[in-house]
Amino acid sequence: MAKRETFRASVSCPGCGKSGSATWEENENPVHAGGLDRELVDVPHGFRRGQNRDADGDPEIICNDCQPNS
Repeated sequence: MAKRETFRASVSCPGCGKSGSATWEENENPVHAGGLDRELVDVPHGFRRGQNRDADGDPEIICNDCQPNS
């Protein structure tokens, strides 16, 4: 079984400039696990996980102030 690696990535809203760090996990070695198998673990305060995905298959991260819940 592949080891999981945790890392943080900066997130910023292009509308209001709010920023923070999202926490992700992925396979340590994609060669032995059939791909990165990346997972969004946590989003920064003031952001939320969206329903859509980007071209890499990662979930969108949405600013709560600029795109409030419907």
